Amino acid sequence: MIRKGLHSCLYPAPREDVHIPPPDINTGNTGEQIRDHKLTCSIINFHGTADAVFDDPSLELLRNFVQGRSTAKRDSILTEHDWIDEEGMRRGGKAVAKDGSLVGFLIARYGTEDPALDERDWELLDNWYQKGMPTGENVTR
Repeated sequence: MIRKGLHSCLYPAPREDVHIPPPDINTGNTGEQIRDHKLTCSIINFHGTADAVFDDPSLELLRNFVQGRSTAKRDSILTEHDWIDEEGMRRGGKAVAKDGSLVGFLIARYGTEDPALDERDWELLDNWYQKGMPTGENVTR
């Protein structure tokens, strides 16, 4: 679930069937954050604040994937949530279109030629989860 003004630029044109809230001045554009490798920092740094990127169920799904991440685990999660993209659809598109899931998008793009997060981002998340998801972090890249 996308929260607090974060939105994605995952489609070339707006879709009428997917509500994407406008960007919040503090959190910015999710597409830009992905391209600039700042989304992971926002997930960690804003956790536990009014500007948190993800709600608890999304954080739990992300944790489930991050710890022991692999393409097999990716495919299992995508199948479980019915987020397998159709032929010709951009990876992660179904997770966003069906459930508005940014976590699903991040997972779907793992291990592809066009990942949303690079290995450093995944390592930052893994370390944060291993520390118990503390609030008040100031992670930068």
